[in-house]
Amino acid sequence: MKGKGQGVMALAVVLWWAAAPAQPLYAEIQQMELAVDGLSCPFCSLGLEKKLTRVEGVAAVTIHMKQGLTDVQPKPDQPLNLADIRRAVKEAGFTLRDIRLTVNGAVAHEDGAWVLESSGDGTRFLLFDAEHAQTERSSGAAPISVGNEFLRTLEDAAQRGTHVVVTGRVHEHAGLPAGLLIERIELQQP
Repeated sequence: MKGKGQGVMALAVVLWWAAAPAQPLYAEIQQMELAVDGLSCPFCSLGLEKKLTRVEGVAAVTIHMKQGLTDVQPKPDQPLNLADIRRAVKEAGFTLRDIRLTVNGAVAHEDGAWVLESSGDGTRFLLFDAEHAQTERSSGAAPISVGNEFLRTLEDAAQRGTHVVVTGRVHEHAGLPAGLLIERIELQQP
C-alpha cells in the first residue's frame, strides 16, 4: 500500500510540474527614483529618509535635496510595494510627483496588452510607450499597447523566454494595475 501512495504522489507532482508555465513571470525592481516636492531643508530630508527606510523591502535611501529626487535601493529578493512608498512620502509630509523604476522581469501578452508581473508579490505593470500614453483601456477603447520601437524587443523576449530590463515612469490607471511608461528597454543577457 505504501508503494501505491508514493506512486500517486509522484504522479501528482509530475502533473503539477507539467501544468506550470515554462517561463514563470516575475519582476524585480532594481532601481527606484522618486521626484518629491517640498524638500527644502536637511531636517525635511532626514524625516523622509526615516519614513522610507521603515518600508519593508527598502535597503537604503539617498536624498538629493537640491534636485528634489530620492533614490530608493530595494533589498535583493524582497518585494517593494509602491503603495507603501507613496504612503511613507505622504506621512513624511511631502508630495510625490513621480516614480521612475528600472525593472528586470519576464513579459507576457495578455488581453491585447504587454504585462510585466511579479510572482513574488503579485505586482503587475502594464507596459506602454509615449505614443500610447493617452490611450485609456475600457470596454469601448483600444487596449493599452506598445508601438514598433519597443514591440520587437517585447515579442523577442516573450518568444525566447528571455527577461527584459525596462526603465520607465509609473503611470496610474483607474481600476487597472500600474502602468510603466517605457523610456528604455533591453533584453537581459543570459
